[in-house]
Parts: sequence; C-alpha cells; structure tokens
Amino acid sequence: MARVTAQYHFRNQLSKILKQVTRKCELQRIFDSLNPGAPRIHRIEYALKCSKSKVLRRAVNVDVDDLDKCLMDIMKAKKIYVQKDPRFKLSLRVCLLQISGYKQLYLCVANLRKQPYDSNNEDHEEQLMELWNLLIANQALKSRITKQWGDIGFQGDDPKTDFRSMGMLGLVNLVYFSKHLHSLSSVLPPKGPPPPSGPGLVFVTGA
Repeated sequence: MARVTAQYHFRNQLSKILKQVTRKCELQRIFDSLNPGAPRIHRIEYALKCSKSKVLRRAVNVDVDDLDKCLMDIMKAKKIYVQKDPRFKLSLRVCLLQISGYKQLYLCVANLRKQPYDSNNEDHEEQLMELWNLLIANQALKSRITKQWGDIGFQGDDPKTDFRSMGMLGLVNLVYFSKHLHSLSSVLPPKGPPPPSGPGLVFVTGA
C-alpha cells in the first residue's frame, strides 16, 4: 500500500513539473505524443483514473447523455480553451466514447456469460442447431440428444452440459466463429471426436 501511495505521489509531482515546462496538462500531452488508437485511449483512461480531480475521475464512467457536460467540466477544470487548443475537445470526446463503449460491451458479455443455456428456450435451441448446420451441413442429426455432438467436440450426448461455465456466451461465440472464421471448420475431423489435445470446440464453451 505504501509503495502504491509513493508511486501515486511521484506521478502527480512529475505531472506538475511537466505542466510547468510544457504549459500543458497531462491529457494534452498525451494527445500530442500519441496517435489515435488503443494506446492513446488507455493512457487517457489511466490519467483520468489517477487524477486528483473528482471531475476527471468521474469522466471514466460518464454516460453518453452527459458527455457534453463532462467535456465542458474537464476543460473548465483544466483551463483549456477551444481557441488555444481546438483539437482537445474532439480528441477527448472520441476517447470517452471508446471508454464508455467497451465498458458497456464488457457488461453485455458478462451478462451473457451469466445466462444459462435453456433447452426449453427456442432461441437457444435454434442457435445450437445453427451451429451444427454451419459445421456439418451435409449430415443431419439423428435426434436432439445424440452421440453425434461429439463429432464437433462436445463432451456428451447433450451439448447443453458443455455450457455450464460460459453460459450462452459460449454458444454465441461458437456460432460467430463458425459463421465468420470458416477456417475453424477445417480443423475439425469429418468423423469422430477430436483428440484430447486438439483444437476441439469444447475448449471454447468453457466446459
């Protein structure tokens, strides 16, 4: 804990010195030194989280509807004027939208993972059948519960048991990969389950 506090103090002191030398705050320096992209967004998010200002720290979790007010509050707190730095507001807006977007995506993925596979849910069953047809289109299932599921890497006769830990996220991923990454099908043997060390689908389900 003491080490973290010392690092935090050192970082703030260094930021003050750099601001005096460059006449720019940390956010402005990041925009000047990094091109648009993930590294810049990561640095901006880290700077906001570590800021002593509540206004800046709150920006990490800002709702899209409150984005304009948040931008104005940050510029006011940091005394940044559009006339002197016309690109700052737009650059920060893009970063905050990206930060908000991937936080929302994370929540959606986490909720999907918590949703268990339900064999009584028509949508779940349709996605499961779609997966089979995408991978083995020329072979019909003999029944809903069958050893044929082992041909594409499932562990048992009923594939729903393989989604215990990953929930519907496992199935959604499998359907997506099978649709958009056609090379996935080429690693599956035409008959019989994959070898234990092979790239079978069972690993994607999280079973």
